[in-house]
Amino acid sequence: MTVLLAGVQDDLWTLLTNVGFGKWFPAERVFPEEDEEFSATLKAVRYAHALRGFDEAGDPVPAVAAGANGDAKHYYYLV
Repeated sequence: MTVLLAGVQDDLWTLLTNVGFGKWFPAERVFPEEDEEFSATLKAVRYAHALRGFDEAGDPVPAVAAGANGDAKHYYYLV
């Protein structure tokens, strides 16, 4: 099972990092809260689709999934 965290607020991520959460939970699976509504959720959903090998339309994804953690312009897939 893969766990993704979407909409994580900065103060929560700082707290989790301070207690060592980042040592065992991959940062690429954390999608921080952003100004645009639902953007973190969409990034997480697209990341999950890419991990499964297909996109929202059911088409195969030939690229590696990318979390991008806050980079709103590059959150789909790396080619």
